[in-house]
Amino acid sequence: MQDKSQPPRRRLDPLALTVMAVALAAVVGIASYLVFRLRSDAPPPEAGDARLRDAVAEVEKWIEGMKAPPPPPVAKPPLAKPAPPPPMTKPAPPPPLQPAPQAAVPPPPRAAAAKRFQVTDLRPPKEKRDYDAGEAEGYQVLGDDRFIPDRVSVLHERLAAKAGERLAGKQLQLTQLISWYVRTPKAALIEQGPGMPRVRPEEVWRIPQMRDAEYWIICDITLRVDGQQARGRSTRGFDGSAAALPEQHRRALLTAIDQVIAALPAPVPAAASARLFFPPPEAGRTWRYNVVVEPALWRDATLTYRTVRQGDLAVKTEFRHAGGEMNFDLGVFAPAHPSHANVRFPGFFLYPAYFAHGIEPQQSIMWEWPWQLPDGKVRAGRIKQYFAQVKEWTELRLQGVSYPALRIEATLSYIDGGNVQASAKETFWYMPAVRQVAKIVREGATPDEGATRITAELVEFR
Repeated sequence: MQDKSQPPRRRLDPLALTVMAVALAAVVGIASYLVFRLRSDAPPPEAGDARLRDAVAEVEKWIEGMKAPPPPPVAKPPLAKPAPPPPMTKPAPPPPLQPAPQAAVPPPPRAAAAKRFQVTDLRPPKEKRDYDAGEAEGYQVLGDDRFIPDRVSVLHERLAAKAGERLAGKQLQLTQLISWYVRTPKAALIEQGPGMPRVRPEEVWRIPQMRDAEYWIICDITLRVDGQQARGRSTRGFDGSAAALPEQHRRALLTAIDQVIAALPAPVPAAASARLFFPPPEAGRTWRYNVVVEPALWRDATLTYRTVRQGDLAVKTEFRHAGGEMNFDLGVFAPAHPSHANVRFPGFFLYPAYFAHGIEPQQSIMWEWPWQLPDGKVRAGRIKQYFAQVKEWTELRLQGVSYPALRIEATLSYIDGGNVQASAKETFWYMPAVRQVAKIVREGATPDEGATRITAELVEFR
């Protein structure tokens, strides 16, 4: 078998070979003859040499012309040009500190809604950069450069995923987004500053259970929407090394954002017949009211409520005045719960539990709970009955900002055996932004209160 990869060999014709042999023989004969003649004639040496050289050159030229031309060179494929070496590049820099390993996740289902509202960052510069208060204070402010993805992007995406439809077309202003990394002080009291009294760290950081953990991460967020503020605050306690910080911060940040979403002001209904359903307050929030009574039985009085999760949503209350203070469990935040029999005027905090079925302007609402006997027992037919009518939307100011509030007028009747023993008038304003009564005024003498006029107004919500 012929190897097709090699070029074919050139074949010589026999006749051509014969002709070439005869020609060579003739050439050899002629050359011999010429040599013989030159020697026999004995020309001068110079002339004989020149004639001999010319004759030999002519013979060689004739012989070269008789030779068969060489076969053409086989074309070889050009050698492949070696690829140039890859350019030298610097190694990628290590990624910045991240709050937690970020797994690849699909975008949130409502990510497109993020394009329909805008968040403008109005935070002070100090909240955007790292700040270490030192060993004495024992805390750090964690700046924006610490986090990938950055916290504002996380806020934007979560708002889009959970409240994109409510925020469509809105201009949002971020006035606070700060992360604190706090070490629990060993001392029971800490200094606030030169010339200031020492205070408990639990009060400074607003973490009653601060001694339960060695370190704390705190996230505070304030967002302004249509001139109204929505706030979120989350704390996470943990022990051990700083390696636990990223994951704890991620959880605290997401919880604080969810609280902001929950605190977004409810839109004022376009029509008077719009029915609103108000969710219960969240656990872990605090409301503080200034209280004024007539006659002035107490001075500098405040009521502070704190919601806690104890199976049900429970409410703990602190009553302070110039002469002292007292703490008590108000009751469970649920309609018609037996614990409501034990409340007096501070029980207004439980009123929104009876809005679970929705309320609307010009609607009437009625609820009741037992009117407790002096020995603490209850008796059938002895009740406190509330008959309320929803009036209209107004606005109240809280911490320098105006919020929508729904004004409600009610009559409180003390009934025993079907007979009204006493009554009082109440006007209160429900504020969806804080999920609570923002102000209440009670007028009239009642069996369980010594004052004839009591006013409570919300001054702080956190």
